[in-house]
Amino acid sequence: MIAILLTMCAVVQDLDPTLPTMTALIERYQADLGSLERFDDAPMSAGALARRGDFHQAWLDRLDDVRVDDLDVDGRIDLVLFRNHLGFRIDEDRDEIRRLEEIRDLAPFVPELVEVLEARRRLETPDPRETAAMLDGLGSEVADDTASLAKAEAERDRNLARRASLGLDR
Repeated sequence: MIAILLTMCAVVQDLDPTLPTMTALIERYQADLGSLERFDDAPMSAGALARRGDFHQAWLDRLDDVRVDDLDVDGRIDLVLFRNHLGFRIDEDRDEIRRLEEIRDLAPFVPELVEVLEARRRLETPDPRETAAMLDGLGSEVADDTASLAKAEAERDRNLARRASLGLDR
């Protein structure tokens, strides 16, 4: 009995002891995910998506430490559903990163804008002249890209263009 308790302590040391194990784990996951998404919410950020994917993978790995034999039927069902949810979210994050790569040709200026947003969230003080020069350069780059896209409109995949447009609207 003591060995079981010591094993579970490694998993549930930061969880609410008044709740069943899986309920406490899921509530902690939701709280941690909410914190991550509030901080790391820059649209079209491959870095944010990669960090979220790592977060989900870490939680999936954490579930390996849960002792299934110690769970009741509801806990076992929650464990299976939670594993499936995490696997789905990992796949979803990978797909979103792939979609960002696909639209990179349509919006090559996005990574620079995302970096400005992420630096702001990290509370870094930007160099005003450098930022102004970068934004001015992006203005002309966007104009050039718009002109070249208008010429090649027939060659572009409409779904890809729509994804790029929706991503930029965020």
